[in-house]
Amino acid sequence: MNPVAENFDKYHAVEAKCREAHRIIFNLYHANPVHHDVVPSYNALQAWPYIVCAYSGIEQTIKVLLQTNSIRYPDRGSKGHMLDYLFSLLPESEKDIVRECYAIYHSLHTYIDIDTADEFLKAISGGVQSKSGYNDWRYMLMDFESTILTAQIPRNHPSAMIEVWGTLTKILMAKLYGRGLSHVGHRIQDHIGKCIEDSLGIEIDDITNLNAWLNVGTLNAYAEFCLRSAWAIPSTFGLSPGNYMLLKDSLSDMTIRAKTDYDLRLFLNIATSRPIVWNESSARFEY
Repeated sequence: MNPVAENFDKYHAVEAKCREAHRIIFNLYHANPVHHDVVPSYNALQAWPYIVCAYSGIEQTIKVLLQTNSIRYPDRGSKGHMLDYLFSLLPESEKDIVRECYAIYHSLHTYIDIDTADEFLKAISGGVQSKSGYNDWRYMLMDFESTILTAQIPRNHPSAMIEVWGTLTKILMAKLYGRGLSHVGHRIQDHIGKCIEDSLGIEIDDITNLNAWLNVGTLNAYAEFCLRSAWAIPSTFGLSPGNYMLLKDSLSDMTIRAKTDYDLRLFLNIATSRPIVWNESSARFEY
């Protein structure tokens, strides 16, 4: 029997908790990201609440997914907290989804120097002072052997952890409700669509001229619009004068939205300074 079908009510309740916990941490982080300091350990302190929550969120969501696949996992000892080990137990199809979404995320956040999901989970799983990166981060505040200047913890990135956690919750949602999966490119495209709709006051499907412009690809069309607007390069992009002004208005709305979305903020920062392209065939950002 299918474990999900047999225990749908139980998994429905667990999925809702995993999804809501991720949403809360996602929103908190994106509205209050880490501001880099000259003291690296102070960066760690800023990231501490997000990273500790994300460790637990990833661990528990993977364990729920393992249960839905009738796969046993250690419930005692350090292995039960090792994210790379727990991840290795997932079916290959589910691991591939995490790998792909991380690769897309990394193509936008190229400053993260860990290229793959497997390498990232391995890097954050191993500890510096203990066998567990989770334990090192969790007990960082009461580490009597070091100070804020010398804290010994494995390197990490809260935004990447939150992205991996979010992908895992979406896999769980898809297993329960059959909903499609999404990634950072979809989220940015959704922001663009909502900003345009808000500026127009009507559904964009009703605007033939605007649809023709967007048919080349929403992300690429808007990225080019951002770049030319920032550098005052004359062009109406084949848009009607009215639609051109409405897009200018939408850019102001996007800037406001970007204050509470780190990914959107990065996309706009890149798009207003140099060309950025969404490659549809490879499903990657290129810049």
